[in-house]
Amino acid sequence: MTKSKGIKRPDWIWTDQEVSLIKEKYSTTSNAVLEAMIGCTDSQLRRKAVTLGLIGLKSAGTILAGKSQSPEHREAIRRGMLRASELGRLKPPTEQTKMAMQLAARQPEAIAKSAKTRSEIMTGRAQRMDGRSAAAEHNARSKTYTVLSPDRVHYTFTNLKHFVRENAHMFCPEDVIWKPPLKNPWCRATCGLYSLFKVTKPSSIWKGWRGVSKSNASDCSN
Repeated sequence: MTKSKGIKRPDWIWTDQEVSLIKEKYSTTSNAVLEAMIGCTDSQLRRKAVTLGLIGLKSAGTILAGKSQSPEHREAIRRGMLRASELGRLKPPTEQTKMAMQLAARQPEAIAKSAKTRSEIMTGRAQRMDGRSAAAEHNARSKTYTVLSPDRVHYTFTNLKHFVRENAHMFCPEDVIWKPPLKNPWCRATCGLYSLFKVTKPSSIWKGWRGVSKSNASDCSN
């Protein structure tokens, strides 16, 4: 039976043992290895990690943890990186970066613990508003949108989420209630406006709002 016949595939049921395994291994094990151990798909594992609040805890050495590379494989990677650097596509890593990668490969648990500690320290702290990662119009991932409001007023802005935060009075109160995850919060207003600019099957209208310009609109920025 398939989706074309209107039958939904059964949801994945997580056992207590699988949940414990994810909590223990997620921060230091690559997704591919975990998927093989559990027998689930990548999307199922990612959704469960979000539910358990594990997103963002992967260590810098996760991609190397649990993987054995032959000398030939390592040499091929080195040659490929040097060739990309010569062509101007890649800057060679600094000595500090090399040392960090080596340490992560040897001690993934220590790196994961350090990353978790830093995350807990920084949680709740305000972002620097002059940086490119700030939740503002100059965010590095910001895109420009033009919309037509229910009052027939055109608005052109950069950074969809920033526009909603600064103009919450223009939306229903229940549509500007921000929800987790903490690092990438969302609300109904941001999702509704973004639906007007989706690459595939965009909405023609959301609560009276219409999208006017769809250029450079591929996702919501922070």
